[in-house]
Amino acid sequence: MNRIGGLQVFQVLRYAALLAIGILFAKSEMDTVSIGVYEALMLLSGFTGFFWTGGMMNALIPLYQRADPAGKSALLSGAFRSGLAINSLLTLLLVLLPQSWAAMLGLGQIPPGVWSLFCAFVFLNNPAYLVEYIYLLRDQPKQMIIYGLLIFSLQVLAAGLPPLLGYDLRASLTGLVLITGLRWLWLLRLLGPDLLRKPPRAVWTEHLRLALPLGGSLLLGGAAAYLDGFIVGNALGQEALAIYRYGARELPLVLLLANAFSTAAGADVAADLNTSLAMIRKRSTAMLHWFTPLSVLLLFSSAWWFPIVFREEFAASHTVFNIYLLLLIPRMLFPQTILTGLGKTPVLFWISAVEIGLNVGLSLALVGPFGMAGVALATVVAHLADKILLIIYNARVAGIPLSTYLNWPVYLAYSLILVLCFVLAP
Repeated sequence: MNRIGGLQVFQVLRYAALLAIGILFAKSEMDTVSIGVYEALMLLSGFTGFFWTGGMMNALIPLYQRADPAGKSALLSGAFRSGLAINSLLTLLLVLLPQSWAAMLGLGQIPPGVWSLFCAFVFLNNPAYLVEYIYLLRDQPKQMIIYGLLIFSLQVLAAGLPPLLGYDLRASLTGLVLITGLRWLWLLRLLGPDLLRKPPRAVWTEHLRLALPLGGSLLLGGAAAYLDGFIVGNALGQEALAIYRYGARELPLVLLLANAFSTAAGADVAADLNTSLAMIRKRSTAMLHWFTPLSVLLLFSSAWWFPIVFREEFAASHTVFNIYLLLLIPRMLFPQTILTGLGKTPVLFWISAVEIGLNVGLSLALVGPFGMAGVALATVVAHLADKILLIIYNARVAGIPLSTYLNWPVYLAYSLILVLCFVLAP
C-alpha cells in the first residue's frame, strides 16, 4: 500500500471512531441535551485546530519532498514548535473566555468540570495530528494504519463506554484527555532528536509563506461547517443542533478519502505535474465508480435505518444526511490539489472567502423557511461554487484545462444520476 492509500485508511478509521462514539451515546441513557453539549464541544474543538493543522501540514508535504535529510528534520521541528505555539494561544483563549465561547455555541450553564476537561483535550489533541503526517512524510503507511487501529479503538472505549455504564459527560471527556495524552507521548517519541533542532530562518520562512494562505483558505472554507452548527444551534436550539449534527455527515468515505487523496497527491504534483494530472483523473474516476452507487443506496434507505442505528429522536436527521450526500459532486473535483502542489496557495484563500460568504448568506436566508435542510443545501451550493471558481482559475491563469485532470463526461453523468435520485428519495 502506498502513502495515499495509507492516509485514506487512517482517515476512515478516525471517522469510524467518531461515528462509533456517537452511536454509543445515542444508545445510552444520556439525555439529548447532554449529547448536544458534547457535539457542540467537538464542534468547537475542530474549529480551533482544523485550519492551522491543515495549512501547516499540507504546506509541509511538498517542502519535505524536496529537502535534504537535515532540512527534513528542521521542517518537522519547526512544524511542531509553530503548532504548539498556535495551539497554546488558542487554548488560552478558551480558558480565559469560557462564557463567550459557550454563548457563541448557544450553550447555557456548562456542567462543572466539563470546560476544564475540554480545554485540556484541545491543548493535547491538535498538535497530535502531526503523528499521521510524520508517517505520511516518511512513507510508512503500514505503521500509520497500525497506529490508527490502536489509538482509535482506545478512543471509542474511553469515550463511548462511560455513558453505557451510567457515567456522565465528564467521564467521556476524561477518557478523551487520557487518550490524547498517549498520542502526545507517541508524537514526542517519533520526533526524537528532531525536537531539539532549531529550524533555520529560511526554512521556517518558506514554510510559513506557503502555510499562511493555505491555513487561511481552510479557515474560511472549513469554517462554514462550524458556522452552520452555530447558526442551527442559535436559531433552532441545542436539541436541533444534536439532530443536525447526527445528519450532517457526508458519505462516510467521501470526505475522508477525497481529502486524504488531495493531501498526499499534492506532493506528486510538486514532483511531476503532467504525470500527476493523469493520476488525479484516473483516481477521481475510480472513486466516482465506487461512491455514486453507494450514495444512491443510502439516499433511498436512510429514512429506514437512521432511527434504527441511532434512536427515534434522530429520525429527522436523515433529511440533512441525504442533502449532505450531494457533496459528492464537488468533492470529486480536485483543482485545489494542483494549486497546492504548485505552491499557488494565495488564490485558495481568496476563493475560500467567496465560498464562506455565500455559505453563511444562504444559510441565514434559508434556515427560516427550510430549517436544517436549508442550512445543509447552502453548504452544497457554496462548496460547488468554490470548486468551479478554482477550475476557472486553473484553466485561464495556470493554463491547466479541466479535461487533463477530470473525466468530465463520466463525472457529469454520475452527478445527474445522484441529483435525480435525491429528488426521488423518501
